[in-house]
Amino acid sequence: MAEDETHPAPGAEDLNALDALHVYYDANRQRLAEEYAKREAENAARAQWLKEHPPIPKDTIINYWIGPKPAISAKISKGGQP
Repeated sequence: MAEDETHPAPGAEDLNALDALHVYYDANRQRLAEEYAKREAENAARAQWLKEHPPIPKDTIINYWIGPKPAISAKISKGGQP
């Protein structure tokens, strides 16, 4: 990747951190793979449960007026107290 103002070349500290990450991954590869598979299975089970038990929509109350708004609503909409 070409170096520019928005993407400067990585420094020694950045490269050391990346090397340490690789060492950690290699040392814990099996455990990390098992935990990933477990999370994926849990996510799939959660998605299936939500598909079988969809959330119940909440009631929505919509107030509207035909004609001019009542004075109290106009006062509240302008930031005043009722």
